Amino acid sequence: MKGVVAEAINSPYANYVIQKIITVLSPQEVPFVVEEIQAVGPQLACHEYFCRVFCRLLENTAADESTKRLIDSMLTDTEEPLLHTYGHFAVECVLEHGLAYQQSQIVALILRRGIMPVAQRRTGAHVLESALKHCSSEDKQALALKFLETSSDKIVGLTDTTWGCMVLRAMLCLSPWAAQQLCHHLSSPKLLKELETTRHGRRLLEVAGLHSVSGGSSSPNEEENGQRKSVLEEL
Repeated sequence: MKGVVAEAINSPYANYVIQKIITVLSPQEVPFVVEEIQAVGPQLACHEYFCRVFCRLLENTAADESTKRLIDSMLTDTEEPLLHTYGHFAVECVLEHGLAYQQSQIVALILRRGIMPVAQRRTGAHVLESALKHCSSEDKQALALKFLETSSDKIVGLTDTTWGCMVLRAMLCLSPWAAQQLCHHLSSPKLLKELETTRHGRRLLEVAGLHSVSGGSSSPNEEENGQRKSVLEEL
Protein backbone atom coordinates (compact mmCIF):
# COMPACT_ATOMS: atom_id res chain seq x y z
CA MET A 1 0.00 0.00 0.00
CA LYS A 2 3.00 2.30 0.23
CA GLY A 3 2.71 5.13 -2.25
CA VAL A 4 -1.04 4.66 -2.85
CA VAL A 5 -2.50 5.46 0.60
CA ALA A 6 -4.36 8.59 -0.52
CA GLU A 7 -5.68 6.82 -3.60
CA ALA A 8 -6.86 3.89 -1.48
CA ILE A 9 -8.63 6.13 1.04
CA ASN A 10 -10.42 7.84 -1.82
CA SER A 11 -11.95 4.50 -2.80
CA PRO A 12 -15.29 3.46 -1.23
CA TYR A 13 -13.79 -0.03 -0.76
CA ALA A 14 -10.04 0.31 -0.27
CA ASN A 15 -10.46 2.90 2.51
CA TYR A 16 -11.53 0.03 4.77
CA VAL A 17 -8.16 -1.64 4.13
CA ILE A 18 -6.34 1.47 5.35
CA GLN A 19 -8.61 1.64 8.39
CA LYS A 20 -7.79 -1.98 9.22
CA ILE A 21 -4.06 -1.36 8.79
CA ILE A 22 -4.26 1.51 11.30
CA THR A 23 -6.24 -0.66 13.71
CA VAL A 24 -3.93 -3.70 13.76
CA LEU A 25 -0.47 -2.25 13.04
CA SER A 26 1.56 0.29 15.02
CA PRO A 27 2.65 3.63 13.51
CA GLN A 28 6.24 2.38 13.59
CA GLU A 29 5.30 -0.54 11.34
CA VAL A 30 3.51 1.63 8.75
CA PRO A 31 4.91 5.17 9.14
CA PHE A 32 4.11 5.96 5.51
CA VAL A 33 0.33 5.99 6.16
CA VAL A 34 0.24 9.26 8.11
CA GLU A 35 3.08 10.72 6.03
CA GLU A 36 1.12 10.28 2.81
CA ILE A 37 -2.07 11.70 4.34
CA GLN A 38 -0.12 14.68 5.65
CA ALA A 39 1.32 15.26 2.17
CA VAL A 40 -2.16 15.50 0.66
CA GLY A 41 -3.42 17.90 3.32
CA PRO A 42 -5.27 17.90 6.67
CA GLN A 43 -8.32 19.51 5.05
CA LEU A 44 -9.21 15.99 3.92
CA ALA A 45 -10.80 15.53 7.36
CA CYS A 46 -13.94 16.83 5.61
CA HIS A 47 -13.83 14.07 2.98
CA GLU A 48 -16.44 11.30 3.21
CA TYR A 49 -13.81 8.54 3.46
CA PHE A 50 -10.77 10.38 4.79
CA CYS A 51 -12.70 11.45 7.93
CA ARG A 52 -13.03 7.75 8.84
CA VAL A 53 -9.25 7.33 8.65
CA PHE A 54 -8.74 10.39 10.86
CA CYS A 55 -11.06 8.76 13.41
CA ARG A 56 -9.17 5.43 13.34
CA LEU A 57 -5.88 7.26 13.84
CA LEU A 58 -7.25 9.11 16.86
CA GLU A 59 -8.76 5.96 18.35
CA ASN A 60 -5.57 3.94 18.02
CA THR A 61 -2.53 6.27 17.81
CA ALA A 62 -3.54 9.66 19.25
CA ALA A 63 -0.28 10.01 21.22
CA ASP A 64 1.98 9.12 18.29
CA GLU A 65 4.05 12.08 17.11
CA SER A 66 3.06 11.77 13.45
CA THR A 67 -0.64 11.56 14.35
CA LYS A 68 -0.27 14.55 16.69
CA ARG A 69 1.22 16.61 13.87
CA LEU A 70 -1.57 15.60 11.49
CA ILE A 71 -4.31 16.48 13.99
CA ASP A 72 -2.58 19.72 14.94
CA SER A 73 -2.56 20.65 11.26
CA MET A 74 -6.27 19.89 11.04
CA LEU A 75 -6.96 22.04 14.09
CA THR A 76 -5.35 25.09 12.50
CA ASP A 77 -8.39 25.15 10.20
CA THR A 78 -11.16 23.73 12.39
CA GLU A 79 -13.72 26.29 11.23
CA GLU A 80 -14.75 24.11 8.31
CA PRO A 81 -14.69 20.63 9.95
CA LEU A 82 -16.58 21.87 13.02
CA LEU A 83 -19.95 22.04 11.25
CA HIS A 84 -19.18 20.01 8.13
CA THR A 85 -21.31 16.99 7.20
CA TYR A 86 -18.29 14.67 7.43
CA GLY A 87 -15.68 16.80 9.16
CA HIS A 88 -17.62 16.95 12.42
CA PHE A 89 -16.96 13.22 12.92
CA ALA A 90 -13.20 13.89 13.01
CA VAL A 91 -13.71 16.83 15.39
CA GLU A 92 -15.83 14.68 17.72
CA CYS A 93 -13.13 12.02 17.67
CA VAL A 94 -10.54 14.60 18.73
CA LEU A 95 -12.79 15.52 21.65
CA GLU A 96 -13.15 11.89 22.69
CA HIS A 97 -9.67 10.49 21.99
CA GLY A 98 -7.39 13.47 21.35
CA LEU A 99 -4.93 15.12 23.71
CA ALA A 100 -6.08 17.68 26.29
CA TYR A 101 -4.61 20.70 24.50
CA GLN A 102 -6.32 19.62 21.26
CA GLN A 103 -9.66 19.36 23.03
CA SER A 104 -9.17 22.82 24.51
CA GLN A 105 -8.49 24.24 21.05
CA ILE A 106 -11.87 23.00 19.84
CA VAL A 107 -13.65 24.36 22.91
CA ALA A 108 -12.01 27.75 22.34
CA LEU A 109 -13.25 27.71 18.75
CA ILE A 110 -16.80 26.90 19.87
CA LEU A 111 -16.72 29.80 22.31
CA ARG A 112 -15.37 32.17 19.65
CA ARG A 113 -17.89 31.09 17.06
CA GLY A 114 -20.76 31.31 19.56
CA ILE A 115 -22.11 28.38 21.51
CA MET A 116 -25.74 28.88 20.46
CA PRO A 117 -25.09 29.03 16.68
CA VAL A 118 -23.14 25.78 17.08
CA ALA A 119 -25.89 24.13 19.16
CA GLN A 120 -28.54 25.09 16.61
CA ARG A 121 -26.86 23.09 13.83
CA ARG A 122 -27.23 19.31 13.77
CA THR A 123 -23.51 18.71 13.17
CA GLY A 124 -22.51 21.37 15.70
CA ALA A 125 -24.82 19.91 18.33
CA HIS A 126 -23.02 16.56 18.07
CA VAL A 127 -19.66 18.30 18.49
CA LEU A 128 -20.94 20.25 21.49
CA GLU A 129 -22.35 17.10 23.11
CA SER A 130 -18.95 15.39 22.73
CA ALA A 131 -17.23 18.39 24.32
CA LEU A 132 -19.62 18.32 27.28
CA LYS A 133 -18.95 14.60 27.76
CA HIS A 134 -15.20 14.26 27.21
CA CYS A 135 -13.37 17.55 27.86
CA SER A 136 -11.68 18.68 31.06
CA SER A 137 -13.73 20.08 33.94
CA GLU A 138 -12.43 23.57 33.16
CA ASP A 139 -13.50 23.38 29.52
CA LYS A 140 -16.92 21.98 30.45
CA GLN A 141 -17.44 24.76 32.98
CA ALA A 142 -16.50 27.40 30.39
CA LEU A 143 -19.05 25.97 27.95
CA ALA A 144 -21.77 25.75 30.62
CA LEU A 145 -21.23 29.32 31.81
CA LYS A 146 -21.38 30.69 28.27
CA PHE A 147 -24.42 28.59 27.44
CA LEU A 148 -26.37 29.71 30.51
CA GLU A 149 -25.67 33.36 29.69
CA THR A 150 -27.88 32.89 26.63
CA SER A 151 -31.39 34.30 26.68
CA SER A 152 -34.16 32.01 27.86
CA ASP A 153 -35.92 32.23 24.47
CA LYS A 154 -32.89 30.82 22.64
CA ILE A 155 -32.42 28.02 25.16
CA VAL A 156 -36.10 27.10 24.92
CA GLY A 157 -35.80 27.22 21.11
CA LEU A 158 -33.42 24.24 21.25
CA THR A 159 -36.29 22.03 22.42
CA ASP A 160 -37.78 22.16 18.92
CA THR A 161 -35.22 19.72 17.48
CA THR A 162 -33.84 16.33 18.42
CA TRP A 163 -30.26 17.64 18.30
CA GLY A 164 -31.15 20.69 20.39
CA CYS A 165 -32.62 18.43 23.06
CA MET A 166 -29.49 16.29 22.85
CA VAL A 167 -27.37 19.32 23.83
CA LEU A 168 -29.76 20.17 26.66
CA ARG A 169 -29.59 16.61 28.02
CA ALA A 170 -25.79 16.74 28.00
CA MET A 171 -25.91 20.07 29.81
CA LEU A 172 -28.31 18.67 32.43
CA CYS A 173 -25.85 15.85 33.18
CA LEU A 174 -22.93 18.23 33.60
CA SER A 175 -23.44 19.24 37.24
CA PRO A 176 -26.27 19.83 39.73
CA TRP A 177 -25.70 23.57 39.42
CA ALA A 178 -26.01 23.56 35.62
CA ALA A 179 -29.08 21.30 35.82
CA GLN A 180 -30.77 23.64 38.31
CA GLN A 181 -30.12 26.68 36.13
CA LEU A 182 -31.32 24.94 33.00
CA CYS A 183 -34.48 23.56 34.60
CA HIS A 184 -35.40 27.13 35.51
CA HIS A 185 -35.54 27.93 31.77
CA LEU A 186 -37.58 24.82 30.96
CA SER A 187 -40.16 24.90 33.74
CA SER A 188 -43.02 26.91 32.21
CA PRO A 189 -46.27 24.86 32.16
CA LYS A 190 -46.86 25.61 28.47
CA LEU A 191 -43.39 24.38 27.45
CA LEU A 192 -43.64 21.27 29.61
CA LYS A 193 -46.94 20.37 27.97
CA GLU A 194 -45.43 20.86 24.50
CA LEU A 195 -42.39 18.73 25.35
CA GLU A 196 -44.64 15.83 26.28
CA THR A 197 -45.94 15.67 22.71
CA THR A 198 -42.59 14.63 21.17
CA ARG A 199 -40.26 11.73 21.79
CA HIS A 200 -37.16 13.91 22.19
CA GLY A 201 -39.15 16.23 24.47
CA ARG A 202 -40.18 13.37 26.74
CA ARG A 203 -36.57 12.15 26.93
CA LEU A 204 -35.51 15.65 27.95
CA LEU A 205 -38.18 15.81 30.66
CA GLU A 206 -37.08 12.43 31.98
CA VAL A 207 -33.45 13.54 32.34
CA ALA A 208 -34.51 16.86 33.87
CA GLY A 209 -36.95 15.20 36.26
CA LEU A 210 -39.75 17.51 35.11
CA HIS A 211 -43.36 16.90 34.10
CA SER A 212 -46.39 18.99 33.32
CA VAL A 213 -49.46 19.31 35.52
CA SER A 214 -51.13 16.64 33.43
CA GLY A 215 -48.01 14.53 33.27
CA GLY A 216 -48.74 12.46 36.34
CA SER A 217 -51.66 10.52 34.91
CA SER A 218 -51.74 8.26 31.89
CA SER A 219 -54.47 8.31 29.31
CA PRO A 220 -56.36 5.06 28.50
CA ASN A 221 -54.45 4.84 25.22
CA GLU A 222 -51.12 5.15 27.05
CA GLU A 223 -52.13 2.45 29.51
CA GLU A 224 -53.20 0.21 26.65
CA ASN A 225 -49.90 0.79 24.86
CA GLY A 226 -48.05 -0.05 28.06
CA GLN A 227 -49.97 -3.31 28.37
CA ARG A 228 -49.18 -4.21 24.76
CA LYS A 229 -45.49 -3.48 25.39
CA SER A 230 -45.50 -5.79 28.43
CA VAL A 231 -47.04 -8.60 26.40
CA LEU A 232 -44.47 -8.14 23.63
CA GLU A 233 -41.61 -8.16 26.16
CA GLU A 234 -42.92 -11.43 27.61
CA LEU A 235 -43.01 -12.93 24.14
